[in-house]
Amino acid sequence: MYLNTENQTRQRNDNESFLAAASAGAPDTLALLLNEHGIDINTVDRVRQTALFHAIQAGCENCALYLLQRGIDWQIHNRRGLRALHLAAGMGLDAVINWLVNAGDDVNVTRANIDTPLIAAVKHSQAGTARYLLDVGANPNGRGVRNVTALHVANAAAMTTMLLAAGADPDARDKDGETPLFGAARAANLEMMRILVDAGADVDAVNEKKETALFQTGQRGVIDAVDYLLGVGANPDMPGDSGRTLTAVARRNSSLHTYMTARAMRGCIDAALVNAVGISPFFPE
Repeated sequence: MYLNTENQTRQRNDNESFLAAASAGAPDTLALLLNEHGIDINTVDRVRQTALFHAIQAGCENCALYLLQRGIDWQIHNRRGLRALHLAAGMGLDAVINWLVNAGDDVNVTRANIDTPLIAAVKHSQAGTARYLLDVGANPNGRGVRNVTALHVANAAAMTTMLLAAGADPDARDKDGETPLFGAARAANLEMMRILVDAGADVDAVNEKKETALFQTGQRGVIDAVDYLLGVGANPDMPGDSGRTLTAVARRNSSLHTYMTARAMRGCIDAALVNAVGISPFFPE
C-alpha cells in the first residue's frame, strides 16, 4: 500500500514536471522525462490540456514540434473544446500549423461556441497565419463565438481586405444581428468602413434591436463615423431602440447636435449656391 502511494506520488510529480517543462520551453527536459521516466506523453492537467497546449501557449515552437514528432495526440481538446490548432493559430505558430495540416487536421475544426482557427488568427492579428489558413482551405465565413465570422473580429484594414478577397461576406450577421460594419463604425475606423462599403456592405442594415450602424455611432457621439455614413447614403430617419431616430438622439448629445446643425446649414448653403450659380462647391459635378 505504501509503495503504491509512493509510486502514485512520483508519477504525479513527473507528470507535473513534464507539463511545466513544456510551459518553460525546455525540449531537453521533455526528452529526459519521456526517455528515462516513462511519462505518458498525453498526460493532461486539470483543464485537460496536454504538454502540447502548454508548449504552444508558451510560444515554444520547437517544443511543440518535438512533442508532435514523438506522437502526442493532437486531436485532444481541452475542457473549453479548443484543440492545438486553435491555440497555434492564435499564437501564429505557422510551423506547428503546417505540421498539423499535413497530418490531416481540419483547418475549419470547431465546436459549439468555439472560434475557428481562422477567427483565432484574425482576432490576435496574426495576418500571415490567417493568409496561410485561407490558402489551405479555411472558410472565410466560418462561425465562432456569438456567431461571428473572421470579418467581425478583424481590426486592421489589410486584414479586412484579405478576408473580403477570399470571399468573406460583408453583410454576415452575428448573434446580435450585426454586420462587420457595426464594429468598424463604433471604433470610428474610417478606412475599414470604406473598405466594407466599397465591398457592398449595407449601410442601413439593422441589428436585433432595430438599430443601424449610423444610429449606434450617433448615440455614442462618434462624429467621424456619422459623417462618413451619412456621406455614403445612410438613412438618418431609420428608428433605433424605442423608435428614436438620429435626430432624436442628437437632442441629447451636444456634439452630435452641433454636427447635425452644421450639416443642415451646409446643406442649405449648398442648395442656395446651386440655385444661384448652378454648381455646388461641396459636391462638384
